[in-house]
Amino acid sequence: MTQSQIAALRAQIAGLLSQIDTAAKPRPTAVTWPPEPSPGATWYPAKSWTVRTIDDDLLAPRFVYVTTPEHFRFEASRDFDSITTDDARRLAMALLAAADWADGLAAEATPLDARRATSTSPREASP
Repeated sequence: MTQSQIAALRAQIAGLLSQIDTAAKPRPTAVTWPPEPSPGATWYPAKSWTVRTIDDDLLAPRFVYVTTPEHFRFEASRDFDSITTDDARRLAMALLAAADWADGLAAEATPLDARRATSTSPREASP
């Protein structure tokens, strides 16, 4: 095999790997139990990102609480944004889809489910 054939094969493999279903959910990085303050599960998925739940019956409906790098830039690292569980799922799926798409582009492979949005407006393109 030539070097160009090996490079082409590597690109094809990377494209196929980007299409693999990543359905396994990560376990929490930490779990805080009552009577500790703000009991719940916490994940640290990336640098300066915190995702957590708070297991408190007084908080209804349930939310997911997210601290992003923006909070650190404004010296508010203990602050968070709350999003509904439905919105959290949509955000997670969009991030997963965008990562898969970017991996496919990097491997110069067309994603298996490639469909371009018919609109450039974020409001019109979203469900």
